[in-house]
Amino acid sequence: MVKFPTTMLVLVLSIMCLSFFGCAGTHRGSNIAGVNQTNVNLDGSNNFKYVRRGVTGQGQSIYVLGIGGMRTNGIVGQARKDLLRQHELQANQAMVNVTYESEVASVMGVWHRVRYIMTADIIEFTE
Repeated sequence: MVKFPTTMLVLVLSIMCLSFFGCAGTHRGSNIAGVNQTNVNLDGSNNFKYVRRGVTGQGQSIYVLGIGGMRTNGIVGQARKDLLRQHELQANQAMVNVTYESEVASVMGVWHRVRYIMTADIIEFTE
């Protein structure tokens, strides 16, 4: 049986721990404020009507051992694109009450799925 020096064993275990756990949490705490949004001022003049409520879209990335998520746009952008696929905005329409939810699933630190769900109401201005 081969006997390793204690310092070598500690060094190897340290490198393994750093490489294994150093990639976790890639999308956690994403800055949603960086997404371009338009503020709609609904000042109580009743110049709009709801077209659809609760339209949703989602985007996700999957990582195995911290590797993955190699898409051309981010998962928030995927969620927005999916939402607009569910309801294509027409003239005088806007998304309001936009909310984002994030969901992270992990299996023993090896497999991660990060999902963003975007929900919005669609209004149409009548005047």
